[in-house]
Amino acid sequence: MIRIRIKMDLTKTKACQELIGYRFYDPLLLWEALQTKGSYTCAVLDEQATDSRYKSDNRRLAIVGDEVMNILLSEKWYPSSGSRHEYTKLKSQLTSNAHFRAVANKVRLQRFMTKPKDSDHCPPSTVSDTVEAIVGAAYIDGGLSPAKTVERNLGILNFQQSASRSHGFEKSGLALGYVKPRYFYLFNTLLADY
Repeated sequence: MIRIRIKMDLTKTKACQELIGYRFYDPLLLWEALQTKGSYTCAVLDEQATDSRYKSDNRRLAIVGDEVMNILLSEKWYPSSGSRHEYTKLKSQLTSNAHFRAVANKVRLQRFMTKPKDSDHCPPSTVSDTVEAIVGAAYIDGGLSPAKTVERNLGILNFQQSASRSHGFEKSGLALGYVKPRYFYLFNTLLADY
């Protein structure tokens, strides 16, 4: 069995955890989320790793993060009673690579990412993959609640942006962020009368 020594920049992972507002039980998940395609670290690991978890860059976590984002968006959208058409428009805008890049640029996420070999910057698609990978890593580490925390702290599915206004969601209450299920209000009303 080959033992792999992973060089992890603890200052970067700690600072990234502060930015996203979630402390990982397994910091290697966040480290993996910050490893970009073509980085030197990934090239060395690809050659030596026997554990598939460390055999690649952050693209596997990005797949998980993409699906988690769809769940979070659906959860935010459902109480609005919006149409499927409105949801589809919202989804195409808020889960697009362009939107994820804008979020990454806003919070300066690139300062934490491992850059590709012989490069000072990451390609746009890599930046958007990293946003998804961080959400995916939080989900793998602790479930939906940490993923929701990361999404909220990064402002990824922020309905207060112009995207929500163009779809009329500000009238439905979605512009306020996460909406409690209507059953919550019904239950509280019944308890108040009891």
